[in-house]
Amino acid sequence: MAAVPEMIGHVPVLVNEVCEIFNPCLGTGVIVDATVGGGGHTSALVRAFLEKEGSKGNPGVQILGIDLDPESLAIAFSRLEGFGCQMIDIDAGSKRGSATPLVCLVKANYADMATVVNRLGFKPIKGVLMDLGISSIQLQPERGFSFDADGPLDMRFDRTGGGKSCLDIIRRASVRDLERWLKDYGDEPAARRIGRRIYSWRRRINTTRDLADLVASLVPARRRHRTLARVFQALRIVVNREIESLRCGLEAAVRILAPGGRLVVICYQSGEDRCVKEILRRHKGCLRNLTPKPLRPSLGEVGLNPRARSARLRALEKVL
Repeated sequence: MAAVPEMIGHVPVLVNEVCEIFNPCLGTGVIVDATVGGGGHTSALVRAFLEKEGSKGNPGVQILGIDLDPESLAIAFSRLEGFGCQMIDIDAGSKRGSATPLVCLVKANYADMATVVNRLGFKPIKGVLMDLGISSIQLQPERGFSFDADGPLDMRFDRTGGGKSCLDIIRRASVRDLERWLKDYGDEPAARRIGRRIYSWRRRINTTRDLADLVASLVPARRRHRTLARVFQALRIVVNREIESLRCGLEAAVRILAPGGRLVVICYQSGEDRCVKEILRRHKGCLRNLTPKPLRPSLGEVGLNPRARSARLRALEKVL
């Protein structure tokens, strides 16, 4: 059993469950942490690998960490440097960090993980992890993800790559777009009412506080926190085209996994979970479902980390 890793601003969810599912894969090939974030799950997997395999000279790269957010990657690099970590810029052809890394980090969208793996020549791929939640280290006010602090209404994972901010998208959306997004990506029961009010006020919304105050005015106090979480989650998913990327990423994961390799996905809302069930149906006969019922965090974990409460983990194994 792997120990829960040290916490740097963000507490990764279901860490022990992730390590147990990947345990048969450790030391047999490369595991792709397709949402490496600040490196929480990767840190735990490296510790589990070292505990299982011990020191056997230079075992080569065991974990490939991918993330679209350069700020999270910088934190992951700092956290994982002690294990032997290398940051790779594929387009520039440059590397920095350890010359004999256990972990390699690459800035990329997980939709492109097959391209990244092929260009780096890593194989066999024995595991892919996709934790679809936002990291606590991304909740600084200037990122625009948090409804608890005032800041620009941005919400882009990669602010260096262009793309429309949340403010741009809200101001160009139709009322039907807003209602659908809140319903499909936020599971928000009051999607219609909130979507219409955002549409009416969209020219007067400029910051996260403006949006949070507007939404909070529409629901009873006891429901405000969860409603705000659902609304901000839905808009974040739209801004970053997360469902489209997830579908591409899941297909890429199935392609690159070697027989016996395992795919673990941690979802936080029903639209994400539907994508995982779709990939299982589409590749029936090629994938084995290791979790007929999704794994949920224990009450103890939720008590320590309330943001884990909506997490559900599904694990699949490639059999062909």
